[in-house]
Amino acid sequence: MDDGPPSNRPTCEANQLSDFPPDSFTIATFCESCGHQGQLDRDRVPDGVTVQQLPKLLRCSKCGAKEGSIRIVYTVAGGFRHA
Repeated sequence: MDDGPPSNRPTCEANQLSDFPPDSFTIATFCESCGHQGQLDRDRVPDGVTVQQLPKLLRCSKCGAKEGSIRIVYTVAGGFRHA
């Protein structure tokens, strides 16, 4: 489906951390340099920073690299069993 030229396409707003409440979502962080993984400390994120901006602000606590990525993990799904 063609939505026309890019200027005519609907834009989507950037997601705020508040769009992903901590009781339902974990923001997992990954260092692309050394493979270190962790969870985002939301208290250290400045107000107004969007989820799309987060990777640019990350610094690995293990190796110091600024090559990070994030994954938003939905954590309240439950009751599933593997056969």
